[in-house]
Amino acid sequence: MTLLAGAARIVAAVDGSPSSVRGLAQALRLSTDPEVRVTAVQVWHRYYGVNLPSTWTPEADALRVLENSIHAAGVDPGRIERLVIEGDATQELLRLSRTADLLVLGSRGHAGMAGLLIGSVSSACAAHAHCPVLVVHADDRLLGRPPGPPDAPERADPAARESAPARPGGPADRR
Repeated sequence: MTLLAGAARIVAAVDGSPSSVRGLAQALRLSTDPEVRVTAVQVWHRYYGVNLPSTWTPEADALRVLENSIHAAGVDPGRIERLVIEGDATQELLRLSRTADLLVLGSRGHAGMAGLLIGSVSSACAAHAHCPVLVVHADDRLLGRPPGPPDAPERADPAARESAPARPGGPADRR
């Protein structure tokens, strides 16, 4: 299914979390049109007052996270523009959403009950972005679906789900 075509631009926020890696993979699945630009962005911020090793640089670390996420997503790295930005993640993603046709984020949430399904950056972007926003979960069991890639056969066909081999850590392992 092709959702975006032509000169469209998808911005995928990547922070190395499983949900952001799945989000990046989903961003490329949304269009098979090679004209659609997919930009993977890693936003980092400087920590002041912390003694860090002199050989460590936040820019290099952010680029490493970005490259590792692209590799982990199992996508064609040639289709992805890379962008590493220093700043506040929410502010920078909202700025990028002004020129995007779709903003894709992982749901990394860690805080409180609302954080169980969506993180603060994802929530703020969903509320204030200048384009549509797709929030991707790393673990679909939260949504009542088996874990795995969105196009896995056991997710697409309920009958196949019954005959699919059990995945390690899946519901059968918790009985």
